[in-house]
Amino acid sequence: MVDPRRTETAAFGPTSGSGIDVGTDVALSNTIAREIIASDLQDHAFIAHATENFEEYAESVADWTLERGEARHRRARRGHPRGRARVRERRPGA
Repeated sequence: MVDPRRTETAAFGPTSGSGIDVGTDVALSNTIAREIIASDLQDHAFIAHATENFEEYAESVADWTLERGEARHRRARRGHPRGRARVRERRPGA
């Protein structure tokens, strides 16, 4: 379960509510997208009729394996400089 909110319900999840850590939301999205595409679970009809450049998108997330996504998440959890760098850049006056 992934829930950005720290709720009572999330506390009952198998991971005690895995919130999305700062700087990991895109990594999570890319990893999930890659798994959907790699498992051929995407809606082909919808993609054909309602999207453009899907092949380029699929290529852009192709290297976001579960291992890479997990490593990114772990770095952010530990406060690794690469996990927090982009957040510091966005702060006003930083």
